[in-house]
Order: sequence, then structure tokens, then C-alpha cells
Amino acid sequence: QAFEITQAGAACTYRLSPTNRTHGYGATTGAVAVAAPDGCTWTASTTDSWISIQAGASGSGNGTVTYAVTANESLTTRMGAIAVADQILVVTQQGVTCSFSLSPTTRTHGNGNVTNLFFINTLSSCAWGVTNTNSWITLLSPDSGVGSGIVQYWVHTNEVTLERVGVLQVGAQSLVITQRAGLCAFALSATNASHDYGSRTGQVTVVTSTNCAWTVENTNSWITLLTPTNQ
Repeated sequence: QAFEITQAGAACTYRLSPTNRTHGYGATTGAVAVAAPDGCTWTASTTDSWISIQAGASGSGNGTVTYAVTANESLTTRMGAIAVADQILVVTQQGVTCSFSLSPTTRTHGNGNVTNLFFINTLSSCAWGVTNTNSWITLLSPDSGVGSGIVQYWVHTNEVTLERVGVLQVGAQSLVITQRAGLCAFALSATNASHDYGSRTGQVTVVTSTNCAWTVENTNSWITLLTPTNQ
């Protein structure tokens, strides 16, 4: 007679390494190692649309699951999971980190009225605003937006004979605008005067822009200038 002895196999246990992983906002891939006894089968799955299993969707014993995550275009961090047998890998993906670049970053204009524009380059979900503290620069388009955009501006006439520099700020980036000095023009309040034969005094007013220097030339011996001949 035979006496039959049956011994159950070891229970299947599973372990993942790591059990959680954090990624930046860009599209990327990752992997998780599966540890299991020989003969113990398993499958990997996820219910998150932004996570996909690339390799190792099923296996037996030890193995590796490779996955991919799409770019996170939101400013908010998101969390998902990959299930392997009765174990969970928690996948965290950070939200977008907003950064900006301007094109161009410097521009020079003549002294007259002029309009121009510059480009703001950023990710589609990044909000921005233009800071303008210059009274002689006017923004012609909305001074804020989301994603890449174009900003138009107007530079007023420079009536001062000094070059001036202004800055338009977007985040930590700057557009430096230089405007050439105004030109000096002169006018007299009168271009002729008549007097009788006696000694007389008279005056004429010089009209010009601020910081414009002038000098009076007198080649007439019978005319004496009573005030300073320059300013």
C-alpha cells in the first residue's frame, strides 16, 4: 500500500522596488523591479491615462516593468499608480515650472514717436504680466496673458537732449529699451524789431528744448547785449 504525502508550494509574495517615484513635468520613462518566487505570475496595469506600460506588462518570478509618463502641462502636481499583482507603485509627476524668455532683450529707437513689439516665449499654461514703470513707454496690447505671446508698445517722442533707458519686465526677464536724445531746435519770439533814432532797449525770447544750449552772436557795434549771451 502507498501513503501519499502532498506538500503545498510556497505562497506567492511580491515586492516592488521602489514603491514610489517622482518625475519632473516633462515626458519621461521609468522602471520598477518586481521580486517574486519562481513560478509566481503577475501582471502590471494602470488606470491613469498619462501613464502607459511600455514593457514587462506580465511576467513570472523576478522581472522589470518599464513605463512612460506624458508631459504634465498643468501647474498642479498629479499622482497615479501602477499595480503589479497585489503591490502598488505610486507615481508622482510635478506640475509645470514656468520660465520665460524674451526676444529681443534689447532695442534702440530714435528720438521720435515709434511703435514696436517683442515676443514672450513660455509653456502653454504659464501666465505672465508685463511690468512697465516708464511714463514715456505705453503698452498697446494687453499687458498679461497665458502661454507664448506678442506685446506691442509705443515709445513717445524724446524732447530732452539726453538719451534715456527704460525696462519692460516679464517675470525675471527684461527688455531694455534705449531712446536716442532729442534734437535741439530754436525759435525766436520775433524775427525783427524797429526803433526810432534814440537810445532804446528791447528784448527777444529764445524758445528751445530743455538742455539745449545756445549763444547769441552780435556783430553790430551800435547794439549792446544787456543780458548773458549764452544759456
